[in-house]
Amino acid sequence: MDKFTRELRYTVLKHSDVTKALDPDEKELLIKLEEKVASYRECSGKPILECVVVESDWPEYEIVWDMIKNRVND
Repeated sequence: MDKFTRELRYTVLKHSDVTKALDPDEKELLIKLEEKVASYRECSGKPILECVVVESDWPEYEIVWDMIKNRVND
């Protein structure tokens, strides 16, 4: 059995950070890029990507990683 390793699989942008960090043109570009990726998923027969995000400073963070590790290793 392979050892479980954490990997970077997603890019997550927090809405409040986007609102504060990007100017209106950059926000518009980001929306267009999000739409393009969503269109690619749809054309590829993939479902809409829905995720649960647990920030690293939340008490549940390590618990969630352990849950995933246990599921993968079973």
